[in-house]
Amino acid sequence: MNPTANLETALNEVQTAYQLGLPPESVAAQLRKLAQTTYKPALPLFLDGLSSEHAAWRSQCLLLVGLHYDLQGNTLALDKIRDILRHDPDRQLRSKAAEMLALHSEWPDHALRSAMENDPDNGVCYAACQAILELLGIPRLRIRDEMAYLYTRGVMPTMDDVKRIAGSAH
Repeated sequence: MNPTANLETALNEVQTAYQLGLPPESVAAQLRKLAQTTYKPALPLFLDGLSSEHAAWRSQCLLLVGLHYDLQGNTLALDKIRDILRHDPDRQLRSKAAEMLALHSEWPDHALRSAMENDPDNGVCYAACQAILELLGIPRLRIRDEMAYLYTRGVMPTMDDVKRIAGSAH
């Protein structure tokens, strides 16, 4: 069987599991295969999964799309990730959405700023701040140290902190 046929078969299996509401773990190997090969025909399914009513599918699709596909210029994908950041009931998914935006978005990203300033979960606020700093090109070691500094003092990050960190990094 040729590689494309294997990918088509994997996509069909994933689509069936998704439509039947089966957990993504039931097709984990197929999901990984599709994402690791950045199989383009799977991207619409992954993007649809970002809006799934099932948190497990949203989580799996967020990671697969965010870690394996080039989303530069893909407004639909970035908007769906921003929607997760703004509205998902799962705080871990909102934090992951901020991380994915750090990989694929550009500053200014108003969803990240809004999450940093308004999300009810402190972890999401920190993740959004870290994403903003990454988009601004601040070195990761510096970001880690600054986030630890704010966190140990119980201080929630603000745009003033972002400006201070960005200003002192150059």
